Formats: sequence, C-alpha cells, structure tokens
Amino acid sequence: MNKCTVIIFAIITCFTSCEKQTLEKPWREIIELTGKRWHVEKSLGRAFSINSSDYYLIVTNDIGKTHLTGFTYDSEHRVVNFAQHGTGPLEFKSAKVIPPSTSIIEAYSIMSSQIIGFKLDSLFYHTGPHAYKAAGIPIVPIISMCKISDDLYLATGLFKDGRFAFIKDGKVTSHTGSFDDLNVQHKSLPANVLSIAFQGNMFKPKHHNRFALAGRYGDFIEIYEVDTTHQSLKEIKSTLYEEPVFAIRDIHGSPNFSPNRETKWAYITVTGDESYFYALYSGKIQALDKNFSSGSEIHVYDWSGLPIACLKLTDYHAKSVAVFEGKLYTLVEDEDFGYDIVEYDSPFS
Repeated sequence: MNKCTVIIFAIITCFTSCEKQTLEKPWREIIELTGKRWHVEKSLGRAFSINSSDYYLIVTNDIGKTHLTGFTYDSEHRVVNFAQHGTGPLEFKSAKVIPPSTSIIEAYSIMSSQIIGFKLDSLFYHTGPHAYKAAGIPIVPIISMCKISDDLYLATGLFKDGRFAFIKDGKVTSHTGSFDDLNVQHKSLPANVLSIAFQGNMFKPKHHNRFALAGRYGDFIEIYEVDTTHQSLKEIKSTLYEEPVFAIRDIHGSPNFSPNRETKWAYITVTGDESYFYALYSGKIQALDKNFSSGSEIHVYDWSGLPIACLKLTDYHAKSVAVFEGKLYTLVEDEDFGYDIVEYDSPFS
C-alpha cells in the first residue's frame, strides 16, 4: 500500500468514527417487561438463536451431534434434538433457520449447497421421515435469508452485484438493491466493505409479501415489498438512526471492514408476526473477546415502519427473541445457570 492510500484510509476511519449522527426513535410507549424462566433441564450446548413456528419453539445451537433443538409451547416443554452434524446429505456444519416457519421449518448451513426441511409433527410424534432436501442454494457468502414463495428465496450477503439476491432452483436468478440508494456519509466505499458494515437480519411473516431488514452494526430499519413475478423489491420505508462506526483495514492491498473501539452491536435478531416486527437491540460496544452480544430492549415496529414501542426487559439480557400467539420468548445466557428460555406476555397480543 502506498503512502497516499494509507492517508485516505486513515481519513475514512476518522470520518466514520467522528462524524456520526443519531436520530431519536419517537416511541409511542416504553414498556417494562418481566418474564418467567422455563428452567430447561437438558443442555442446549452452545446456543445462538431462538425461532418460532406453529406449535414449536426452535433453538439453533451446537450440541456436538446436532444443531437444532425443538420445544413444544405447552407446560410439558417436550424436547427433541435434531439436524445432524456432518457434511453428508441432510447434515449441517451449522444451521440457520429461514423465516417464515410453520409446522415445517427450513434451515441452511453457511457455505453449504442445500436447504433442509424438517416436518416438525413427524419429528416430535414419530409419524414418518422428518428431514428432506427442500432446495439447493449456491455456495455464496449469505448473511441472512427468508423464503418468499414455494421455490423462491431472498438473501443478503457479500454480493458484488447488489445488496439482495433472489435464489431459485439452486441458483442466483437476479440481484437487486444498490448501496448508492443508501443515504449515508460513506457510501462511496467499496461494496465488500459496505456489505459488512450495513449487513442485517431479515424477517418475513407468513401471509404478506413485506419483509424487514434490521442492521447489525448500524442502527437502521428497512422494509420492502417483494414482487415475486418480476423478482424486484419496492422500498416501503428506510430509516437510518445511527450509522455503523468502523475502521478500514488493508488486507493484501484490499480495503476491508474492521471493527474498532467504537463499533457497536445494533440489532441482534429480528422476528415478528402479521401486525408487527420485533428487533432485539443491544447498543453495546463490541468486546474483542466475544463473538456475540445481547440486549435488553426489544424495539417494536409496524409493517409501515413506524416505531410503536420500546420493550425493556427488566430481568435478563437476551441473545435472541421469538414471538408466538401473544408471547415473547427470549434465549438468555447467565453465568449461574447457563442457557435458558424466558417467556414474557406481549403487550401486543
């Protein structure tokens, strides 16, 4: 790297750190919630996220031999471990659940070429084979994915041709979305840097074609409506509350995203239903010795993008949140008891 490039990168790093601006969220309500622990008896291994489906709650984790653990919502909390570890057919190295979920869930493994479906009724009640290959996916660096229709998926990731990729029959069929559309200070940075800085998790409800994208490093919310016929997106609302703060690091002559001492976790996970989506917010500075963070605020938005309420968890910090039929479920980690599930009554039931 020559001297001029070093100076430019230094200026960019200072720019993203020193010139940040924030926009306040005009909450209609701020509501405190206290929950009830499930006291899960079986080990969840190393747990990452929690996901809701019809009649079942699903935790993504690493127990050694499996990567998903399912629970029934009833008081018995029946438990089943599934999603076998491995590199063969119907096996995972790690698992990420694809929303929306019903009595069938789908999951994919990062840098794998398959989406695997699980028939949860068959799994829990032993009524037949439960795992099957639902679809193929290209081996591309996917960050988040949701299912749009029976055979069409939408993904965000490290794509050079757009922010979003439509995937069908195991191939990327089109890209859409541009970083030029972002109303941010440093959108002239390379796409590989912006793809990481402005990454987020997606959630789509079952019964309409809108999805939400909640920023992981930057505090932003985006809502889009999907046109499945033309494989295009219509922006409903995009609000940037606080830009991500980061540094630029040179790796073999190429600029790359790098967290610095001011880089925050913004939204850790996002979930929802047909009326609202719920984004778990951290706001914490990233710790260099931790890969994941937690939050004690759940930000609630309607599907037009209006901020509805800030739910403050008074008892535990959550790693992930799920919603089902008037209840909120969080995955928590505590030094005293390890991982557990905490259940809250939703004020929006």
